[in-house]
Amino acid sequence: MAPKDSPPTADSSRTLREDALCVMIAGLLERPVFGVDEDFFQAGGHSLLAVRLASLAREMFGCGLSARDVFQAPTPRGLAQRLDRAEGQSLTAPVLALRPEGDESPLFCVHPILGLGWSYAALLVDLDPDIPLYAVQATAWTGADRPDSLQELAVAYVAAVRELQPAGPYRLAGWSLGGVIAHAMACELQRAGEDVSTLVLIDAYPLTTDAGEAESPDHATLKALLAHVPNTASPPSGPSGPEVGHVTAALAHYLGSGHTSDLVATALANASLARAHTPGLLKGDALFLAAADSGERDPRTWAAHLTGELDVYDLPTGHFDALAPEGATDIAAVLNDHLLDE
Repeated sequence: MAPKDSPPTADSSRTLREDALCVMIAGLLERPVFGVDEDFFQAGGHSLLAVRLASLAREMFGCGLSARDVFQAPTPRGLAQRLDRAEGQSLTAPVLALRPEGDESPLFCVHPILGLGWSYAALLVDLDPDIPLYAVQATAWTGADRPDSLQELAVAYVAAVRELQPAGPYRLAGWSLGGVIAHAMACELQRAGEDVSTLVLIDAYPLTTDAGEAESPDHATLKALLAHVPNTASPPSGPSGPEVGHVTAALAHYLGSGHTSDLVATALANASLARAHTPGLLKGDALFLAAADSGERDPRTWAAHLTGELDVYDLPTGHFDALAPEGATDIAAVLNDHLLDE
């Protein structure tokens, strides 16, 4: 037996990390205890909690775990083993490599209103392992640097994508606001002479400002920001809707991110750009995945912005559950059928 004063070995140090991760995950899932070999996702974890877990691990251990690590090693024991070699990624990096490996052409998924692309990590469970997966995220624009149009935003995102994939064919997807941006990116790539082989619109509709609506567009955006965060109670609201400070505080508490105020400001700005945007004409086809609670919104709105076919698939889940485990499984099945047949 080693003397009491001996320094901890690598194995004993890892055990301490395992214990810390057990406590950390138990707190996130609001459970009294969490076992070292329990599965984070089977116990109720989801992609946004995976972001929070990665952030807490970075604060505690000085090195980060990515959401991809959580999906690939979803137990405290497995995550502790990855800490030695983990390299954390910035939550607001322009493009996140959720899965850079694979023999197929990559799929680039554009962020929804929250501005983060980590929700697409839910696709890793069922998306064919040969398909690399990247998430395009919001950049915190300030002052004169802020784009004047959604087209200008699309140009910036295309530049970030082309740093990783210089030439086509390109595969793009977007959920909610991300679909509107993905369509604009596809048009921009075609203007540059590139081939866009896939555009997937996940319950994404062109945005408009209805002068007859009682609620202001900014308040609608703030409510949407909260709705994208599962199990988060709405903060106190002002006379006509939630206030920026309350939404920022709620999201900061949930995500554990120091960039939350930038994300909220960027989301408000990008939603405004989207409402002022008239989609261009894409030469080709698109897939539309319609949520079960789409109501009177019509996917065929996009037909005027495509020269080809708009194939519509119905999802059994609602809009805000599209990338929850059940919805992600259905979306991955459609993507596999389409992408592997190209």
